[in-house]
Amino acid sequence: MIHVLVTQAGHLEETSKQCCKMSETTSKHTSALCTMQSLHLVLLVVLTIFVYYVSKPHVTEVQPMNRFDVTNVSYTVSMAQPTDSIQRTAVSERTYVMVMSQKRSGSSFMGELFNQNPTVFFMFEPLRSLTSLAMKKTSFSFETAVHNTLNSIFKCELTHVPVSGWVVKKTEVSTCFNAFEMQNNSVLRQICSKYDLTGNQMFLNISSTLCKRRSHFAFKTIRITDLAHLKPFFVNDEFNIKVIHLVRDPRAVMNSRHLLHEENLDFIRRKGTHADEVKDLCQNMKVNIAYGQHIPDWLVGRYKLVRYEDLAEKPFQVTSDIYNYLGWILPQEVNTWILRNTDHDDDKAYSRTRDSRKTAQAWRKTMPFPDVLNIQNKCQDVMKLLGYVQFESRQSMRDAKSSCIPFNGYLNHI
Repeated sequence: MIHVLVTQAGHLEETSKQCCKMSETTSKHTSALCTMQSLHLVLLVVLTIFVYYVSKPHVTEVQPMNRFDVTNVSYTVSMAQPTDSIQRTAVSERTYVMVMSQKRSGSSFMGELFNQNPTVFFMFEPLRSLTSLAMKKTSFSFETAVHNTLNSIFKCELTHVPVSGWVVKKTEVSTCFNAFEMQNNSVLRQICSKYDLTGNQMFLNISSTLCKRRSHFAFKTIRITDLAHLKPFFVNDEFNIKVIHLVRDPRAVMNSRHLLHEENLDFIRRKGTHADEVKDLCQNMKVNIAYGQHIPDWLVGRYKLVRYEDLAEKPFQVTSDIYNYLGWILPQEVNTWILRNTDHDDDKAYSRTRDSRKTAQAWRKTMPFPDVLNIQNKCQDVMKLLGYVQFESRQSMRDAKSSCIPFNGYLNHI
C-alpha cells in the first residue's frame, strides 16, 4: 500500500513540474489546474506518512480474553503458563471468592451467581476428591491436601489439582464427556464446545490459561468446616480472599439430605458412621458464625454471612448486596440467570433451577414433626442466633401463612 502511494506521488510530482513550466506561457485556466495538482501532491505525501506510521508494528498491552474467545489459546504447556509478570498482575488485582457452606444448604445455587459472570473463573467443588482420598489412605492429611489444592487453584495452576475431584467423577477418555461438570461450569462448556479434546492434561492446560485471564476467581465448597484452617491464606497478602458463609435452616438441610438417600461421605470421613449428623451440622455452623460475631483481625472486611432463605426470598436484592460487598459490578448475565431459574422447578435433586421461594420452606409440608423437634432441640442455639422460628406443633409447622424465616436484611446484627 505504501509503495503504491509513493509511486503515485512521484508521477504526480513530475506532472506538477511540467504543469508549472506550461503555466508561464498558458492561460489562467491552465495555471489554476496546476495549482490543484500541487495541492493533491501535498495531500498524497501527508497520507503516505500517516499510513506508514499506522502500519508500523507497535508493542501493545495483552488484553483479557473475552468470555467465548478461546481461539487464541494454544494447546502447548508453555501457553498454559504465562510469564511471571502477567501472573503477578493477575494475582495482585483479582478477588478470590470462597462460598463456604454445608451439604444441601444451597451452595450450588449461590455458585451460579459467579458461574454466570463472564469476568469470573468459577470452580465447582475443587476439593471433592480429597474426601475419598482421605477415606482410602490412613496417613492422608486432609488439611494439608486442602491447603496445597487451594494454593494451586489460587495461582491457576490447575494441572496440580486432582482431576478426579474437579473435572471428572471417574477415569474417562475426555473431560468433555462428563455431562455433570459440563452443566456445572461455564468455562468447561466453552472449551468443550470449541475443541475436540482427547485428554485431561490438555484440558487443564487450557483451563489454566483461561483462569489467569479472567478478572476474578470464585469457587464453592462444602468441605471446609472451620475458617481457621484457612488463616494462612488470609494472613498472606498474596491473595485478596473474601468469604461468603452460606447457612440454611438445619431442619431444611437435614430433610434435603434424607431425601437424597445417600451417605454423607464428608461427614463419615470426619466423625465416622455412628456420630450424630444433626449435632455435627449445627456445631460447624456455630463455629463459623462466631467469626461474624467477633471478627478477628485477619478476617476484617473479608467475611459475609448470608442465609439461603433470604437469597431465595429476594434473589435480586441479596445478589446485589453480595456484589456490593465484593466491590464488583453486577453483570446482566447474572440477573438474566436469576430471572430464568428462580420461578419454577425441574424436580432434579442437584438442579439449580428452583422456585426459590417455595423451595426454602418446602420441608414444612413433608418432614415428620418428631424429626423437627429433634433438630430444634439439638440446634436451638444456632437457630435462635440465625433468627429461625421454632414450631411447637405440627399444625403450626404445616401452616403456610406463618413464616419461620422472616426476612431480616441478611442478619446485619451478626
